[in-house]
Amino acid sequence: MKRINFSLTIFLLFIYTGISQNYNSNQNTATSKKLSYQEFLDEMVNSKDSIYQLNNAIVQYNPEKDKRFLIFRDSLEYSKLDTLVINAKIELKNVDFKDFEKGNNSSDFEYLIFSKLEFKKEVSLTEVTVRNFIGFFNSVFHERFELTIHDESKDNQIYFFNSFFFSYTNFHTIDGRILIVDSEFYPTNNNFPKYGRAAHLFSSMNDRSLIQFGNSNFCRANNLDHIKISGELYSFRLYNNIFETELIMSELSIEDLTMHNNEFQGLIDFTNLDFGSVKSEVFYEQLKNKVGVYSNEDFFGSIWRPQKYESFQDEIASERLFSTFRRMTEYYKDRGNIKSYNSMFIEMKDLETLQLQFYYEEDKNISNWFSWKMNYFLGVFSNYGTSPIKAIIYAIKVILIFSIFFFFFHNDWDTFTKEKLMTRIRLLTKYFRSKEGIADLYQEQEKHKYKSYEDFKTSMNSGQHEIPKMFLWISRPLYSISTFRIKSTNNFLKKAEILDGKWLELKNPRKTITAISIGALLFIYLVSSLIMKVLNALMLSVNSFTTLGFGEIPTRGIGRYAAIIEGFIGWFLLTLFSVSLITQLLQ
Repeated sequence: MKRINFSLTIFLLFIYTGISQNYNSNQNTATSKKLSYQEFLDEMVNSKDSIYQLNNAIVQYNPEKDKRFLIFRDSLEYSKLDTLVINAKIELKNVDFKDFEKGNNSSDFEYLIFSKLEFKKEVSLTEVTVRNFIGFFNSVFHERFELTIHDESKDNQIYFFNSFFFSYTNFHTIDGRILIVDSEFYPTNNNFPKYGRAAHLFSSMNDRSLIQFGNSNFCRANNLDHIKISGELYSFRLYNNIFETELIMSELSIEDLTMHNNEFQGLIDFTNLDFGSVKSEVFYEQLKNKVGVYSNEDFFGSIWRPQKYESFQDEIASERLFSTFRRMTEYYKDRGNIKSYNSMFIEMKDLETLQLQFYYEEDKNISNWFSWKMNYFLGVFSNYGTSPIKAIIYAIKVILIFSIFFFFFHNDWDTFTKEKLMTRIRLLTKYFRSKEGIADLYQEQEKHKYKSYEDFKTSMNSGQHEIPKMFLWISRPLYSISTFRIKSTNNFLKKAEILDGKWLELKNPRKTITAISIGALLFIYLVSSLIMKVLNALMLSVNSFTTLGFGEIPTRGIGRYAAIIEGFIGWFLLTLFSVSLITQLLQ
């Protein structure tokens, strides 16, 4: 029985509470001050007090009075209005901005707009309710602007277009959109808070909200300026903005983040930022060398990003930084954006190299030194394994450097020697001083080789009845091939004979022509010989780099040691190249 009485008491109390709340709500609505948009604007403009206050009021669109505020689709009529100056400080609390009644032609217009207003003092809109849309076009705010949207505002949209904020701002929405386009934030009044940092604050407490900045400038007045986005958002969109200030997005939860074509002159705090799903679009180029985290050791709370190795004394901030970079690289990888992934990974590894230098400076031992220098080398050689092409380029540079070295040292592959060049010059000297033709001199020079070929032919012919005919069939083409070069060269020289008799016996014009012709041939010979020597040096370098000389090094002296050193370098670089290539293939 007692339980029944207790339950009945609770039920009656619940009904009474509901009826009381409904009654109070209806009573508040009934007693609220009602104004048209024009009446509301007139009260602000004509206020004689230093502070204009409006509490518990309803601002309702009046078709007869509020045509100034109704902006047609794609219309520029608002730009023709005169600017209205509001000198009083504005304090609104619990004001409900009603939307216009949509008729059959409601598609012809969209917006209720406050346009061309200049607020000389602070503007505070607290717990205001927005029904659908309200905007500020071509307006100026000289002092601090504060806006808090009431939690009854559902799917609202607050739009600032071509507006100027000359002090700091605080926007807070529960469930709606804040859009700022073609506007400028330039805090010149220097009305900084007594404690903490001066900032533009944008916050939301509902994961269905949206904040968007487009084509806007956030200027810096001092080193403590920053923009802070906090809470929960469904979407945060930044495009074509210039941020001279720091941007703080730490601990922010976002389902859809879009950052495109922005210019960040300050750092961006991504500490524990929740990117949400992979549909977020964050382009790396605008973030290059701008990502940071907050540090507990910084009294002013500025964004921390190490610029030198001593900065890594802050171990907590260091851990936050690498955690942030790891989440961002995973985000780009999940998106399939390998280019941005590699760029962000390289930036992270550069910071890691700086940290390894800090470890070495703290404890100077060979292990820490090698860890630091190896990381640095991997960055230079292959961008930490992300660029096999860069590894190939460095390998080519090593091959070319050693080929230049090998060019000045003789190797077994060289056909061009000083002795051979001296023989050629001696032959030409004899040619100028003798009445014999160049063909005769060449034949005399090659007579030992030719005689050996003739002896071979004679030997085979003399024993043709004593050996199988198969050997004769093989020996004849072998003899022809062996003597072909000598015979063809001799025939060519006979036809190309340009000196008839001794050079001293020629007339002056003929002397000049002969000297130029022979000099040109000698020059061609020298150039072709040098080209062959360059190719030999290059091939020797390639051979040493890739295979350590097949186990045999065709050079002597210091060149042999250079080949061994190049072979070791090649083994090391090719190993790193293979790892880099495999890493990219797996991605």
